[in-house]
Amino acid sequence: PIMVSDLPAEFIAEVGTHALAFDAQMIGVKEALGVMAQSSLQLVFPYGVDEESAELLARDMRYSLGVGCVPVSNLETVLEMRGVRIVRRQYPKQFQSGSFYNARHRSLIIVLNESNTQERNDYRLVYELGAATLFAMTGFKTIRDEGAAHRLLRRFTAAFLMPEETMRMDVAQSGITPEGWTMELLLMMKARFSVSAEAYALRLESLGLINPELRVKLRDDLRAHYQKNPKAMEPQPEEQSMLAILKAVAKGGR
Repeated sequence: PIMVSDLPAEFIAEVGTHALAFDAQMIGVKEALGVMAQSSLQLVFPYGVDEESAELLARDMRYSLGVGCVPVSNLETVLEMRGVRIVRRQYPKQFQSGSFYNARHRSLIIVLNESNTQERNDYRLVYELGAATLFAMTGFKTIRDEGAAHRLLRRFTAAFLMPEETMRMDVAQSGITPEGWTMELLLMMKARFSVSAEAYALRLESLGLINPELRVKLRDDLRAHYQKNPKAMEPQPEEQSMLAILKAVAKGGR
């Protein structure tokens, strides 16, 4: 496994067995059809493996995948076109995702937990993509899920899903000031990036696009919502068009 967590080794081995079995099945079918079985995913980039490189790494990974700076609505398809295998299975909630590398076929297998929300699995998909890159750039050695690696991967994931230039342009077009965010606006804007409201708010704060105290208040409101509705999925806006956003901004008086 590329990332090793605190879960029991037996469980990690079980997940790895699922991943490699799916990979073998995919390779067999592709070889029978005469299609390229090896992945064309670029994993090595000319950067260090420090947190400061995460933004540059995310930018170059996006361009290598051909998606540039635009929000990606179906990342699974984009990765599958590069030969990444994506496995979805039901696992205990403690397990969110895992990634495994087949050196012989240079194929990356990412395992996602079907118990996760769609936003959570999109996040974990990019997190594991970053883990695979880190794995390759450190000489294909198993990566321990330590604080430094986790911080790098969190920043990589945020930068990949919410590129700085796109975030700044989107917020500028909406006219929302750092003090003007409401829960309604947060939900409408975050839906354009297929991320959770909390992840979107954190990215806004890191870019100086939301007042930090307001971000904390909105976070607390979100968590209060989940406490009252423990089975609730990620809240979704009724509409996310720019016209609806502009009307909501005007209604709030900014």
